[in-house]
Amino acid sequence: MRISIYLLSFLIFIAACKKEDPGPLHYFVLPADSDCAPVLLDSFPLTQGHVWIYDSGDTMRTLADTIINGSKTTKLCIGQGANLVNYHLKNASDGFWNLAFPLDSATPRNAGLSAYLYDMNSVGNSLNAVPIRLMKFPIVLNDTFSSGENYFGEYYQSQWITFKRITTVAGTFDCAVLKVQSSGAQSWYRYYSTKGLVREISVVTFGSKAKDDPGFYYSTTDLISINF
Repeated sequence: MRISIYLLSFLIFIAACKKEDPGPLHYFVLPADSDCAPVLLDSFPLTQGHVWIYDSGDTMRTLADTIINGSKTTKLCIGQGANLVNYHLKNASDGFWNLAFPLDSATPRNAGLSAYLYDMNSVGNSLNAVPIRLMKFPIVLNDTFSSGENYFGEYYQSQWITFKRITTVAGTFDCAVLKVQSSGAQSWYRYYSTKGLVREISVVTFGSKAKDDPGFYYSTTDLISINF
């Protein structure tokens, strides 16, 4: 039986994060953070040795550069404890790309921070994969782009929706907010600053999405430490 990749990701999230029920999915609104000046990102910080720690217990860490199909990429390791997954990422003038993910039976499948998003389009038991655009540059509000079909047959639409100033344990950051909507039951709101991913809000519905059906939850993961 095929299981939605998003449901698996959500079950991992709620194990580590507080569940909240703000109301029906159609009426979900972002927290009332302060607006800020446009954050015109043109890259994700991939310098080797960068470390991000999140309140879910997850860590992101940049490792050695790797050549994938002739392109120089940086390995980004995401997860916690023994549950780690590596992605091979690249900045380009038109966006931030994932070029490969080692999809095989030996790869742990329960990393947090929505790591599952990055393996859509990975094929077989190798590093060969269709490139996936995780962010589009330059940033233009309401600009929508598609990342294609994932391994389980769902689709993603992404859109830059606003600029917000937020504060976490790690500090105060001006962020561009990217909404990622799946064709299934889940959406994500990702807050990116010049320091990388600062916050992720994950929203999942299990109900009919009707106004009187509260069958969904959201969870928030915040950056708590960064080493650069």
